[in-house]
Amino acid sequence: MTGEPREYVLEGFAVPEELSHVSDLLELAGAEHPEVDPTDLMLFETAVVEIANNVVEHGKPHGASGGA
Repeated sequence: MTGEPREYVLEGFAVPEELSHVSDLLELAGAEHPEVDPTDLMLFETAVVEIANNVVEHGKPHGASGGA
């Protein structure tokens, strides 16, 4: 890794329309860090996207009630 460390931040609402931003951010991080093994990056992306999907599917906004 060269240069200053970079922090990758993604802010937004946990809604299905925003999930593509998670993959986009991880794709950017991978492109900026070619030293990361592509298989490791793919496995990490899969885990992070699964977590984000679970938040969207099972999370409730503050004050929300009921279920899916």
